[in-house]
Amino acid sequence: MSQNSWNSEPEVQDDKHSQRLIVCYKFATLAIMAIALFWAAIFGWWQQWSLVVAELLLTGMAGLGWLLIASGRLNSALLVTQSGLLTFAIGFALMFDVPNADIPRVSHLYLLFLALFGYINYLRRKSTIQIAIIAACLGAFVALSCTTYGLPFAQTIPDHIRSSGVWVNGVLATTMMCGGIYAIQREITRPKGMALELRNAVRRGEMELYFQPQIDLTGTVLGAEALLRWQHPKRGQVSPGEFIPAAEAAGLMPLLGGWVIQEACRTLALWSDDPALRTLTLAVNVS
Repeated sequence: MSQNSWNSEPEVQDDKHSQRLIVCYKFATLAIMAIALFWAAIFGWWQQWSLVVAELLLTGMAGLGWLLIASGRLNSALLVTQSGLLTFAIGFALMFDVPNADIPRVSHLYLLFLALFGYINYLRRKSTIQIAIIAACLGAFVALSCTTYGLPFAQTIPDHIRSSGVWVNGVLATTMMCGGIYAIQREITRPKGMALELRNAVRRGEMELYFQPQIDLTGTVLGAEALLRWQHPKRGQVSPGEFIPAAEAAGLMPLLGGWVIQEACRTLALWSDDPALRTLTLAVNVS
């Protein structure tokens, strides 16, 4: 039997998609800063100062994105840094990473990760701007892969640096792509796994009703609103903002709604035997 108790906190609907994206975005910006600083040090060792400036510019761009996300400006951070990184990747490939017969171009590989990251954001909030950024990343990747074009005033990285750089950038870009694919896989399979857990939670009695008092202008308690909570045996209390969307997607709302109504009726029956509670009403939200 579930535990019923009074709770004065309002039901909170958390944007779990945004929270996961924030974690992914912070990791990505830190990874970009680390990679850029690594190459800045390498280029500095070889006294390639124009390349050092370029890598420091990339570091600052990623750092700006991290600051924006840390200040809670998620959408601004995404648009600013995605556009900036797209422009930087194209410019770097045309200015410094011009291929030759022996060494291919590799800096454009990061455009695939940028497009994948844009798609992860698109899953959170669909927008034509995000689609345009994804299309631009993929279009630039194809163009840079299929041509050897470089700017007329290009300052190509010396071959003795590029010979090892192609392997380093290839491994890093592939690793970042694998991380992005894993994030999407988790996002796609998460609702299915949670739906199975929800079915078992109802059967095992893990669902709980909390009652938030409803009062009038004089402070008199008129009744309560029933708030559904999930007390997970391992994760603790799971927010409705996380499990309600999964239940809706899996068609489990009739199951949860039926349980809530049954518990609410049982509670009202108990209240009716108590002179202090028999006049109270109980509000239930039904999907």
